[in-house]
Amino acid sequence: EVEIDVEGTFCFSFFLYKTFFLFLFLSEEHSTIIERALVTNRAEVEIDVEGEKYDLNLLEMTQCHSSSSIKIRPILRVGPPLAQQVLVINDNEETSVVLHIDQSFPKYWTLPCKSVSKVPLNFKTSSLGKEIGRMMNSTIFKAGHGGLGTLCGKDPKGFELTSIHIIQNPTMWSNYMYQKGKVMSSFNSKKNDEFRYYMADHPFATPSIDNTCNEVYLFHGNKDSAIEMMCNDGFGISFRNAVISGFGGLYFAENSSTANMYAACSFCNSDQCSCSDKYQEEAEFSLLLCRVILGNVYTDTKFSHSEYDRRTKSPTTGMGYHSIMGIPPAPHLPRELIVTNHSSVYPEFLIRYKRKAEPQVIELSKKTVLGINHSSSSSEEEKEVHEDHEEPQEEGVGLE
Repeated sequence: EVEIDVEGTFCFSFFLYKTFFLFLFLSEEHSTIIERALVTNRAEVEIDVEGEKYDLNLLEMTQCHSSSSIKIRPILRVGPPLAQQVLVINDNEETSVVLHIDQSFPKYWTLPCKSVSKVPLNFKTSSLGKEIGRMMNSTIFKAGHGGLGTLCGKDPKGFELTSIHIIQNPTMWSNYMYQKGKVMSSFNSKKNDEFRYYMADHPFATPSIDNTCNEVYLFHGNKDSAIEMMCNDGFGISFRNAVISGFGGLYFAENSSTANMYAACSFCNSDQCSCSDKYQEEAEFSLLLCRVILGNVYTDTKFSHSEYDRRTKSPTTGMGYHSIMGIPPAPHLPRELIVTNHSSVYPEFLIRYKRKAEPQVIELSKKTVLGINHSSSSSEEEKEVHEDHEEPQEEGVGLE
């Protein structure tokens, strides 16, 4: 529901996605134009109301009459549309049916959230921070990674966190949730039979979020410059580069140590660090903990990177699959997930850490926050999660 002030005369509302006649001047066409612009990350859109043209700024959430740049008034999206509504969008050549879902921000985000921000999270005292620290250290692949992502030539046994930031990007979040609705609309249980049976005995090491579309938390490692771009603009450019380079899509891992293989050293900016032992011990690295919508998953039990580097037709092209789970035939190799739509990824946590030769002990709170198995919080617990960002900064515990 959006409220728009038309020339200051009165205020009215229109409802998104409704198929019945919309009262006053706004039509269903206006509704579709505005919402489509919002979910596809357009900064501005123009609408014509009874011959009067209005420019809407969807980043600043303001509107002004096209004939006057002075009369600027706010517009308000009054909460997300109701869950389970269906939006039909005509795009000249195609019609898509999208199951629309609640786009509310996670409870642990800091509100109001109107622009891109990195909110520091106290990883030593907060429940959420401890949970991420435990995830970083409990998902290390025991068999190692063949000499990649090492510390002084050896596989690290632990990761010491130096900071965690929550990436709050409202435009990217809206686009991600819109994509989730699209995936849910085309979700096919039969296509997921093999994946479901396999996962019953081999569950992910990271938390699941929503089983209705196989949404899960996964790690991604990259150079700092690429990670900064992903936090601000998403994975679109990385996906394009992956396709140009001949890869099958965007790669993610349930094991922090697998993503660590691709993380770049803070000193030499290389994912194959050749610094001296002294510098390697002090070097910091970055990982993203992402929400990933896997949707219909093609389960490949004979996975090899070379197959997807050269494959002319991926299962995600014309076969109704949204992602690929690669299971190498050799048990000493970790599973990897390949996603072929960059909108199916939301980079939610930026994690900075050091590689350690010894395992790291993380004290875990009884209360968990991430995933579908989290305990229901009382009002006091919800307040505690939200106040994790408000720790006194002069103490310097887990904050930059």
